[in-house]
Amino acid sequence: GGATTSKLHTALKIDPMYSGAVVYVPDASQAVPVANKLLNPETQKEYTDEIKNTYRSLREKTSVGKEFVSLDYARKHALKIDFTKYETHKPRTEGSMVLSLPLATVAEYINWGAFLAAWKFPVRYAKAVSSGDFPAEEREKVEKSIELKQDAQKLLAAWIETQPNLIQAIIGFYPVKTENETLLIEDKKIPALRQQEKREDDIYKSWIDFINPAGDYLGLFVATVSELPAEDDYQQLVGQVLRDRLAEASAEYLHEQVRKNYWGYSPNEAFTPAELLKAPYQGIRPASGYPSHPDLSLNFVIDDLLQMSRIGVQLTPNGAMYPTSSVAGMYFAHPEADYFYVGAIDDEQLADYAAKKGISVEEAKRWLGI
Repeated sequence: GGATTSKLHTALKIDPMYSGAVVYVPDASQAVPVANKLLNPETQKEYTDEIKNTYRSLREKTSVGKEFVSLDYARKHALKIDFTKYETHKPRTEGSMVLSLPLATVAEYINWGAFLAAWKFPVRYAKAVSSGDFPAEEREKVEKSIELKQDAQKLLAAWIETQPNLIQAIIGFYPVKTENETLLIEDKKIPALRQQEKREDDIYKSWIDFINPAGDYLGLFVATVSELPAEDDYQQLVGQVLRDRLAEASAEYLHEQVRKNYWGYSPNEAFTPAELLKAPYQGIRPASGYPSHPDLSLNFVIDDLLQMSRIGVQLTPNGAMYPTSSVAGMYFAHPEADYFYVGAIDDEQLADYAAKKGISVEEAKRWLGI
């Protein structure tokens, strides 16, 4: 529950994957009465059926009214980029490299608003903590958020002093080609999805659109924050959320270094860490499992190319990363590359996607969460 998901996300992505009860609660404190209902033989079946029906109804309401264009139409109305006006920038180094990121520097990229949000404090408290601009009736909550942030900063300071190499990363740059709406990197194939839900602008995007068909490059990355022992449960909780934010900060810092140095297509970029949160720069770094590519199995391809085990990252059979405070994804450099939401696809594209991956339609549905 909490900020990690939502009722709709649970209904659409999680509940269909499990025959038992999957219950979303907006706050962890509400989990106990839910567990009581599930464990009580007198209430279990009725409650489980009620939850299943609620989520089924949500899915049906969400799908109602969606209008699709055909896959052929979507491809003919793809994002058209004039690559004759763009010179493909060759990375300064091809292949992969292992990096140790400076913890003190990465710490400057932490989004403290997101840190507080993970604890159910409003994002605005990140500014209220320093400005003092908040309603009087919220003083107690703001003071608690101040205390929490201070505890996290003390822990962070201790890590900087004793664990300067806490964050490890691997980046890699590879020539990439496109064929049949698929990215080709060495002997690896990454089929891409394309938007199909009817759009007002009549443009249906795919990752493929951002790659120069005459020849281009693609970047890959993984970064991880090592787990550390804690003195007590509270420090463990603070430390876990802090490591999660450090992982995101690592992705932000690393992407900046890629643009300015390792790939070098924006050497004169000069944004502050706060400005970077609004993504004003050239290029994107989408991750698997996110809206432009909901298939988490992309992580296996990234692992094949980067060998994540070199920095201690392992993948579960479902493509999740361990340690959990890890991030991985891809770098696209074109100025028109942007983040987009694929949304629902029709059965034709689903079958096409499954065929490209060499898996069954049912397995493709599982990976895509549909």
